Amino acid sequence: MNLRLLSTVTLLGASVAAFGQMPNGNMEAWTTYTSLATGVTCDVPDQWDVPDKIAADLGITDRNCTKETVNVHGGAAAARLETKSLNVLGTPLDVPGTITTGIIGFDFITFTPSVEGGASVSSNYDAVTGYYQYAPSGSDTMNVIVYMIAGTDTIGVGQYRDETTSAAYQMFNCPITYTGVGTADKMQITITSSGGFTSLVPGSVLFVDDLAVTGGAAIDDWSGYAVSRNIYPNPAQDYININNPAQNSVMLEVFSMTGQRVDVQTLSPEMNTINLESYASGIYSFRLVDNGVEVYSNKFVVKK
Repeated sequence: MNLRLLSTVTLLGASVAAFGQMPNGNMEAWTTYTSLATGVTCDVPDQWDVPDKIAADLGITDRNCTKETVNVHGGAAAARLETKSLNVLGTPLDVPGTITTGIIGFDFITFTPSVEGGASVSSNYDAVTGYYQYAPSGSDTMNVIVYMIAGTDTIGVGQYRDETTSAAYQMFNCPITYTGVGTADKMQITITSSGGFTSLVPGSVLFVDDLAVTGGAAIDDWSGYAVSRNIYPNPAQDYININNPAQNSVMLEVFSMTGQRVDVQTLSPEMNTINLESYASGIYSFRLVDNGVEVYSNKFVVKK
């Protein structure tokens, strides 16, 4: 079973403008994430999310994203992304090396990942650029995909793919095509060492460095993951707040790591407080379902 993080889109146009600032686009700043559930650690580039945090919560020590300090394009660090086959709860999953400005979620029932939200912005950028070096395995491809989001609507999309081996860093330019109206408030950039799901092959290695944006404001807010306010605190002890993004009441289903449904509640629109008194310490996944349609899923850690 392949772990899938991307959707296939068509690249329609190109534009080039002045380069703008992207916080930690140069991959210089990294922070160590320590799982409170397992104690396993991983290094995470600031302002980006990686699947390794979920792996750490599961006790997995193998890494898909690591800090590279030798093979860099500029500065002292780059991101090294590698597609690997990991053992997730007894199931082998092919996981691409990934960095994203959104938040990576994982449904432990269906083994389906998702990327939610994005960095907070206030501009409709023209393109995302950067430098990469790629060593694909088999017929694999590297992939850059960008979603410009206004509220709940995706108003712009861009994608860049490459299946060729490069012995040195080369530049990519990923133009963004806008089909919607308005100004984006979130920018979801996802870069992976694999680009196609039928061609996802363990062993593909991608180095990424010196990312930037063109067009829009030279300096934007980029105040972190906009979706992060949907659940807090995390880890939690006595209670957790979960936001219902729908305009009506939805059903909350909570599952243990073994797939057992441990709680079912009805959530009103906006923020709801869930009592964790009956919960044991551990990792839980949840989903919000509106008339049979999943509207949001994530995970939380209970530590007592």
